Amino acid sequence: MRSSEFSRSAQKAVLTVALGLATFSSAQAALVITNPFNFRDNTGPNPIGLPTGDLQQVGAFVSPSGSPTSVTATQGSKVINLIFTPKTIFPDDYEAVFSFDPSLTGAWMISATRNGETATAFTAPITTPQIVPLVNNLRIVGTGLTPTLEWEWPDLAGFSGTPLNGIRIIDAVTHDQIFTDWLSSVPVGNAGETASITVPSGVLLPGHAYAFREGLYFVNPDGSTMNRSVTFVPEIFRPVPEPATWSLMLLGILCVGAVAWRSEPQKLR
Repeated sequence: MRSSEFSRSAQKAVLTVALGLATFSSAQAALVITNPFNFRDNTGPNPIGLPTGDLQQVGAFVSPSGSPTSVTATQGSKVINLIFTPKTIFPDDYEAVFSFDPSLTGAWMISATRNGETATAFTAPITTPQIVPLVNNLRIVGTGLTPTLEWEWPDLAGFSGTPLNGIRIIDAVTHDQIFTDWLSSVPVGNAGETASITVPSGVLLPGHAYAFREGLYFVNPDGSTMNRSVTFVPEIFRPVPEPATWSLMLLGILCVGAVAWRSEPQKLR
């Protein structure tokens, strides 16, 4: 056998072994449930057709995710199939969203199965179900790739749990949640005060469409959400790059074109 043929055979053998080990490792990965959640969710009108109103969300992160993993949530005689809804920021998310039911505020048992393996976990109960108000006058300031989201706080006095606040950016076409950011504090006693978060560079892309939302959370001592509201900016946002960004993009295109032109053999004149 020639040395080149032996080398190719050896490479194929190594690749086959590596693929086999990767497949075995994936098949043997332990089934794990993390971050089980169960909360009341007040979702406002939105431009991307998501469910609105007084809702309840139940679910967890399960890994390995995807087929053939299946996940259910059980409370008493109620059994719900949780849907695999992967997102950029939550790739292992299984959840169900339904109208809030006061009879289903207890803890749910989350059960996962995959290739004969099983795992279970329990959510916290919604001990004090409350409707968290939407924020006021949620708006986008700026048209470029790093806009600022601004709003005014509602009256948040009298709610149970620790308040948290964060924004999310959603791809308006795929509904993928691509970015989240949090404020360090929520001024419970300062209704009407303005708050803002600026989107960092590198998140938004020209030519894409996005939905912006702001979430108000009241969380349990273990950090899980008990009650939440979600406010959306009414319109889809399509960023327009600033003139400086357009200049850099044009310069990059010209440089690529110049390199390609110089690499081609030039005909004699």
